[in-house]
Amino acid sequence: MPTYEDMQILFIADRREDLLLNVIPKIGQGINVIQDRYEMSAFAFGMATDVSREKIAAWHAEALKNIYVKPDAVFYIDIPPR
Repeated sequence: MPTYEDMQILFIADRREDLLLNVIPKIGQGINVIQDRYEMSAFAFGMATDVSREKIAAWHAEALKNIYVKPDAVFYIDIPPR
């Protein structure tokens, strides 16, 4: 069974693949890209499962160092679960 750290690494690998195959090519074509989750989700999930912020940041930096796309805007919606 994968650990929470394993899952976090897989999420980051998936983000890298998404950036390379979808996001960066679309932006290169002048198409706006909207995503419902990005880097902040990784930190929220990872830290909620006791993966340290430092580990998550280091893994992101290593995996996305040459391809990171900084969002133009980030919206955080805080609503009751119900």
